[in-house]
Amino acid sequence: MNMDIGRTLVCFSGGVDSTGALLKLIDEGKNPVAFWCDYGQPYNEPEKEAVERICKKLNIQLIEAILDLSDLIAIGGKKFGHVFPARNLMIASIGLCFKPKEIVLAGLCDELVVPDKSLRMYDEFIKYFEIPLYSPFVNMTKTEVLCVWKAKWDKYLNAKETVSCYSNNGDCQDCSSCAKRKVAFVASGYTNQYPQVFTNQHELIEGHWFSRVDIFQYERRTDMLIALSKYQEKLTPKLQELVSYNCQKYKEEIDKRKNQLNELKEQ
Repeated sequence: MNMDIGRTLVCFSGGVDSTGALLKLIDEGKNPVAFWCDYGQPYNEPEKEAVERICKKLNIQLIEAILDLSDLIAIGGKKFGHVFPARNLMIASIGLCFKPKEIVLAGLCDELVVPDKSLRMYDEFIKYFEIPLYSPFVNMTKTEVLCVWKAKWDKYLNAKETVSCYSNNGDCQDCSSCAKRKVAFVASGYTNQYPQVFTNQHELIEGHWFSRVDIFQYERRTDMLIALSKYQEKLTPKLQELVSYNCQKYKEEIDKRKNQLNELKEQ
């Protein structure tokens, strides 16, 4: 599919971040194009359904690219887990074929440690390809994006229509992606329902997240504690204990964070 040369191309996955980038551009009166790449990811079917449904609802042109990297993904899965190294750089580079004026790759502030969502990649992309690459959310977290979404973009689309899941059903409630997504939904106040993933992934949260809670970025630490404390009575006994202890330890930070999020909701 062709697109008019000189438009903004958004690398699109159907998740909160990339959909939020589309909505921000629409809200600014711009006419972006969504670009989705099927590279053989295990969760490509729910992604495809989501991107097509969302683009149709928003009346956004969608370009789809298909390439089979399933063999390489299988090798990478054994070595790196679910991570596919440099996939964002690959997708942005393929997007160059459509001659956009700029490319949007919606990285968040807590993702800048990932090489292909790093500030260095954003800065140097234009040096090599002569097309700007940027993220409108480089100073924001997923929780903050959802606060702005609820305040400004719900008129276009409900955020629950997005998909961010490592399974092939789009909302397994039993993977790390679902856990991170639900923390953002609860901490932002976008949802008031208990996420089953907090129970299903309690070992990840207890053993991995809380083992690193003191070195997490301020925003990630407080968002996690805000979300989990809202449903503390439903958590496992060990998780209740960890949440209670750390909420007392980081009480001042949590109060500050709640004020920041409330300010975003009032925009």
